Amino acid sequence: MSQAAEAAPGLTPWFVLILMGLITVVNVLLALAFKAVFPLMHRWPTGFFEIITLCMLALVVGATCWRLWCLRRRTGSDVLAELGAIEVHDTGDALWRRLLNVVDEMALASGLPVPRVHCLQHEQGINALMLGWSQADAALCVTQGALNRLSRSELQGLVAHEFGRMAEADGERHMNLLAMVWGLSWLHILGLHFMAPDAQGRVRPPAWALGALLASIGWLGWVCGRLLQAVVYRGHESRADGRALQYTRSRDGLGQVLR
Repeated sequence: MSQAAEAAPGLTPWFVLILMGLITVVNVLLALAFKAVFPLMHRWPTGFFEIITLCMLALVVGATCWRLWCLRRRTGSDVLAELGAIEVHDTGDALWRRLLNVVDEMALASGLPVPRVHCLQHEQGINALMLGWSQADAALCVTQGALNRLSRSELQGLVAHEFGRMAEADGERHMNLLAMVWGLSWLHILGLHFMAPDAQGRVRPPAWALGALLASIGWLGWVCGRLLQAVVYRGHESRADGRALQYTRSRDGLGQVLR
Protein backbone atom coordinates (compact mmCIF):
# COMPACT_ATOMS: atom_id res chain seq x y z
CA MET A 1 0.00 0.00 0.00
CA SER A 2 2.88 2.37 0.78
CA GLN A 3 4.25 1.95 -2.75
CA ALA A 4 0.89 2.82 -4.23
CA ALA A 5 0.47 5.77 -1.90
CA GLU A 6 3.87 7.21 -2.77
CA ALA A 7 3.25 6.75 -6.48
CA ALA A 8 -0.20 8.32 -6.62
CA PRO A 9 -0.93 10.63 -3.66
CA GLY A 10 -3.87 12.21 -5.49
CA LEU A 11 -5.51 8.85 -6.12
CA THR A 12 -4.93 7.24 -2.75
CA PRO A 13 -7.69 9.03 -0.78
CA TRP A 14 -10.32 8.02 -3.33
CA PHE A 15 -8.95 4.48 -3.44
CA VAL A 16 -9.07 4.18 0.36
CA LEU A 17 -12.58 5.66 0.53
CA ILE A 18 -13.96 3.31 -2.12
CA LEU A 19 -12.16 0.32 -0.58
CA MET A 20 -13.66 1.09 2.82
CA GLY A 21 -17.09 1.31 1.21
CA LEU A 22 -16.55 -2.06 -0.49
CA ILE A 23 -15.44 -3.67 2.77
CA THR A 24 -18.50 -2.27 4.57
CA VAL A 25 -20.89 -3.62 1.94
CA VAL A 26 -19.21 -7.05 1.97
CA ASN A 27 -19.40 -7.18 5.78
CA VAL A 28 -23.11 -6.36 5.71
CA LEU A 29 -23.88 -8.91 2.98
CA LEU A 30 -21.95 -11.69 4.72
CA ALA A 31 -23.55 -10.84 8.04
CA LEU A 32 -27.03 -11.11 6.48
CA ALA A 33 -26.05 -14.37 4.79
CA PHE A 34 -24.80 -15.76 8.12
CA LYS A 35 -28.09 -14.86 9.81
CA ALA A 36 -30.03 -16.50 6.99
CA VAL A 37 -28.05 -19.75 7.31
CA PHE A 38 -27.95 -19.76 11.14
CA PRO A 39 -31.15 -17.99 12.20
CA LEU A 40 -31.03 -19.34 15.77
CA MET A 41 -27.67 -17.78 16.57
CA HIS A 42 -28.13 -14.44 18.33
CA ARG A 43 -24.62 -13.14 17.75
CA TRP A 44 -21.88 -13.45 15.18
CA PRO A 45 -18.77 -15.53 15.88
CA THR A 46 -15.87 -13.80 17.63
CA GLY A 47 -13.77 -11.85 15.15
CA PHE A 48 -16.32 -12.31 12.32
CA PHE A 49 -16.12 -8.75 11.00
CA GLU A 50 -12.44 -8.32 11.84
CA ILE A 51 -11.45 -11.39 9.82
CA ILE A 52 -13.54 -10.30 6.81
CA THR A 53 -12.03 -6.81 6.92
CA LEU A 54 -8.44 -8.05 7.21
CA CYS A 55 -8.93 -10.57 4.39
CA MET A 56 -10.41 -7.90 2.12
CA LEU A 57 -7.59 -5.48 2.90
CA ALA A 58 -4.94 -8.12 2.29
CA LEU A 59 -6.46 -9.28 -1.00
CA VAL A 60 -7.18 -5.86 -2.54
CA VAL A 61 -4.12 -3.97 -1.29
CA GLY A 62 -1.82 -6.91 -2.02
CA ALA A 63 -3.17 -7.26 -5.56
CA THR A 64 -2.87 -3.50 -6.13
CA CYS A 65 0.76 -3.37 -4.98
CA TRP A 66 1.66 -6.45 -7.03
CA ARG A 67 0.07 -4.97 -10.15
CA LEU A 68 1.81 -1.65 -9.56
CA TRP A 69 5.14 -3.44 -9.16
CA CYS A 70 4.54 -5.17 -12.52
CA LEU A 71 3.52 -1.94 -14.27
CA ARG A 72 6.60 -0.13 -12.95
CA ARG A 73 8.66 -2.45 -15.14
CA ARG A 74 6.66 -1.64 -18.28
CA THR A 75 6.40 1.39 -20.51
CA GLY A 76 3.13 2.81 -21.74
CA SER A 77 3.73 1.08 -25.07
CA ASP A 78 4.17 -2.29 -23.31
CA VAL A 79 0.84 -1.90 -21.50
CA LEU A 80 -0.96 -0.93 -24.72
CA ALA A 81 0.48 -4.01 -26.43
CA GLU A 82 -0.96 -6.14 -23.61
CA LEU A 83 -4.35 -4.57 -24.33
CA GLY A 84 -4.09 -5.68 -27.96
CA ALA A 85 -3.03 -2.39 -29.54
CA ILE A 86 -0.59 -2.42 -32.44
CA GLU A 87 2.02 0.25 -33.06
CA VAL A 88 1.29 2.61 -35.94
CA HIS A 89 3.94 3.22 -38.61
CA ASP A 90 3.81 4.98 -41.95
CA THR A 91 3.10 1.95 -44.13
CA GLY A 92 1.16 3.87 -46.74
CA ASP A 93 -2.22 3.46 -45.08
CA ALA A 94 -4.02 6.81 -45.42
CA LEU A 95 -5.69 6.71 -41.99
CA TRP A 96 -2.46 5.80 -40.20
CA ARG A 97 -0.50 8.48 -42.06
CA ARG A 98 -3.12 11.08 -41.14
CA LEU A 99 -2.90 10.04 -37.49
CA LEU A 100 0.90 10.26 -37.45
CA ASN A 101 0.77 13.71 -39.08
CA VAL A 102 -1.74 14.95 -36.49
CA VAL A 103 0.40 13.58 -33.64
CA ASP A 104 3.47 15.39 -35.03
CA GLU A 105 1.48 18.62 -35.29
CA MET A 106 0.23 18.40 -31.71
CA ALA A 107 3.70 17.59 -30.41
CA LEU A 108 5.01 20.71 -32.13
CA ALA A 109 2.13 22.87 -30.88
CA SER A 110 2.43 21.64 -27.29
CA GLY A 111 6.21 21.47 -27.08
CA LEU A 112 5.94 17.89 -25.80
CA PRO A 113 7.83 14.82 -27.06
CA VAL A 114 6.29 12.75 -29.85
CA PRO A 115 4.82 9.64 -28.19
CA ARG A 116 4.75 6.18 -29.69
CA VAL A 117 1.43 5.80 -31.49
CA HIS A 118 -0.83 2.72 -31.29
CA CYS A 119 -4.20 1.68 -32.62
CA LEU A 120 -6.85 -0.62 -31.15
CA GLN A 121 -8.07 -2.12 -34.40
CA HIS A 122 -10.81 -4.26 -32.83
CA GLU A 123 -12.43 -1.29 -31.06
CA GLN A 124 -15.01 0.59 -33.15
CA GLY A 125 -15.91 3.14 -30.48
CA ILE A 126 -14.42 6.65 -30.55
CA ASN A 127 -11.75 6.91 -27.88
CA ALA A 128 -8.08 7.59 -27.19
CA LEU A 129 -5.68 6.92 -24.33
CA MET A 130 -2.29 8.25 -23.20
CA LEU A 131 -0.13 6.05 -20.96
CA GLY A 132 3.39 6.32 -19.60
CA TRP A 133 5.37 6.92 -16.44
CA SER A 134 6.93 10.02 -17.96
CA GLN A 135 6.70 12.15 -21.08
CA ALA A 136 9.76 10.35 -22.43
CA ASP A 137 8.07 6.93 -22.51
CA ALA A 138 4.51 8.13 -23.23
CA ALA A 139 2.41 6.15 -25.67
CA LEU A 140 -0.79 7.26 -27.39
CA CYS A 141 -3.52 4.86 -28.45
CA VAL A 142 -6.44 5.73 -30.75
CA THR A 143 -9.27 3.35 -31.56
CA GLN A 144 -10.00 2.22 -35.09
CA GLY A 145 -13.47 3.69 -34.74
CA ALA A 146 -11.97 7.14 -34.18
CA LEU A 147 -9.80 6.79 -37.29
CA ASN A 148 -12.74 5.65 -39.39
CA ARG A 149 -15.39 8.08 -38.21
CA LEU A 150 -13.63 11.34 -37.33
CA SER A 151 -12.67 14.12 -39.72
CA ARG A 152 -9.15 15.48 -39.60
CA SER A 153 -10.10 18.43 -37.37
CA GLU A 154 -12.03 16.12 -35.04
CA LEU A 155 -9.09 13.71 -34.85
CA GLN A 156 -6.85 16.67 -34.12
CA GLY A 157 -9.10 17.69 -31.21
CA LEU A 158 -9.08 14.13 -29.84
CA VAL A 159 -5.30 13.84 -30.05
CA ALA A 160 -4.83 17.34 -28.61
CA HIS A 161 -6.93 16.29 -25.62
CA GLU A 162 -4.54 13.38 -24.98
CA PHE A 163 -1.55 15.71 -25.27
CA GLY A 164 -3.27 17.83 -22.66
CA ARG A 165 -3.36 14.73 -20.48
CA MET A 166 0.36 14.24 -21.06
CA ALA A 167 1.04 17.83 -20.01
CA GLU A 168 -1.01 17.24 -16.83
CA ALA A 169 0.97 14.03 -16.06
CA ASP A 170 -2.19 12.00 -16.58
CA GLY A 171 -0.19 9.23 -18.26
CA GLU A 172 1.46 8.40 -14.94
CA ARG A 173 -1.83 8.88 -13.10
CA HIS A 174 -3.52 6.45 -15.45
CA MET A 175 -0.82 3.82 -14.89
CA ASN A 176 -1.37 4.08 -11.13
CA LEU A 177 -5.12 4.01 -11.66
CA LEU A 178 -4.80 0.81 -13.70
CA ALA A 179 -3.12 -0.87 -10.72
CA MET A 180 -5.81 0.30 -8.28
CA VAL A 181 -8.70 -0.70 -10.53
CA TRP A 182 -7.08 -4.10 -11.11
CA GLY A 183 -6.64 -4.55 -7.36
CA LEU A 184 -10.32 -3.86 -6.75
CA SER A 185 -11.61 -6.05 -9.57
CA TRP A 186 -8.99 -8.81 -9.88
CA LEU A 187 -11.33 -11.53 -8.59
CA HIS A 188 -13.92 -10.64 -11.24
CA ILE A 189 -11.21 -10.56 -13.92
CA LEU A 190 -9.93 -13.97 -12.80
CA GLY A 191 -13.45 -15.37 -13.06
CA LEU A 192 -13.84 -14.05 -16.59
CA HIS A 193 -10.51 -15.65 -17.49
CA PHE A 194 -11.75 -19.07 -16.34
CA MET A 195 -15.01 -18.58 -18.26
CA ALA A 196 -13.28 -17.69 -21.53
CA PRO A 197 -12.94 -20.40 -24.22
CA ASP A 198 -9.51 -21.88 -24.88
CA ALA A 199 -7.47 -21.53 -28.07
CA GLN A 200 -9.66 -24.12 -29.81
CA GLY A 201 -12.83 -22.30 -28.82
CA ARG A 202 -13.85 -24.94 -26.26
CA VAL A 203 -15.40 -24.12 -22.90
CA ARG A 204 -14.75 -26.57 -20.04
CA PRO A 205 -17.84 -26.74 -17.75
CA PRO A 206 -15.91 -27.10 -14.43
CA ALA A 207 -13.67 -24.14 -15.25
CA TRP A 208 -16.65 -22.12 -16.47
CA ALA A 209 -18.60 -22.86 -13.28
CA LEU A 210 -15.64 -21.84 -11.11
CA GLY A 211 -15.17 -18.71 -13.22
CA ALA A 212 -18.84 -17.77 -12.92
CA LEU A 213 -18.61 -18.11 -9.13
CA LEU A 214 -15.46 -15.96 -8.90
CA ALA A 215 -16.85 -13.36 -11.31
CA SER A 216 -20.05 -13.12 -9.28
CA ILE A 217 -18.20 -12.78 -5.99
CA GLY A 218 -15.87 -10.14 -7.47
CA TRP A 219 -18.60 -8.17 -9.24
CA LEU A 220 -18.86 -5.60 -6.43
CA GLY A 221 -15.12 -4.98 -6.70
CA TRP A 222 -15.46 -4.50 -10.46
CA VAL A 223 -18.18 -1.90 -9.87
CA CYS A 224 -15.95 -0.12 -7.35
CA GLY A 225 -13.14 -0.07 -9.91
CA ARG A 226 -15.40 1.59 -12.47
CA LEU A 227 -16.52 4.08 -9.82
CA LEU A 228 -12.91 4.95 -8.99
CA GLN A 229 -12.21 5.62 -12.68
CA ALA A 230 -15.24 7.87 -13.01
CA VAL A 231 -14.42 9.88 -9.89
CA VAL A 232 -10.75 10.38 -10.79
CA TYR A 233 -11.30 11.39 -14.41
CA ARG A 234 -14.12 13.81 -13.69
CA GLY A 235 -11.69 16.32 -12.19
CA HIS A 236 -9.10 16.14 -14.99
CA GLU A 237 -11.16 16.28 -18.18
CA SER A 238 -11.68 20.06 -18.14
CA ARG A 239 -7.97 20.82 -17.74
CA ALA A 240 -7.07 18.53 -20.64
CA ASP A 241 -9.83 20.15 -22.74
CA GLY A 242 -8.43 23.60 -21.98
CA ARG A 243 -4.96 22.59 -23.11
CA ALA A 244 -6.40 20.98 -26.26
CA LEU A 245 -8.06 24.27 -27.21
CA GLN A 246 -4.75 26.01 -26.64
CA TYR A 247 -2.88 23.56 -28.90
CA THR A 248 -5.41 23.48 -31.75
CA ARG A 249 -6.62 27.10 -31.38
CA SER A 250 -10.03 25.83 -32.40
CA ARG A 251 -12.97 24.56 -30.38
CA ASP A 252 -14.85 23.05 -33.31
CA GLY A 253 -12.90 19.80 -33.68
CA LEU A 254 -12.91 18.88 -29.98
CA GLY A 255 -16.48 20.08 -29.56
CA GLN A 256 -17.68 17.85 -32.40
CA VAL A 257 -15.86 14.85 -30.92
CA LEU A 258 -17.50 15.41 -27.54
CA ARG A 259 -20.93 15.74 -29.16
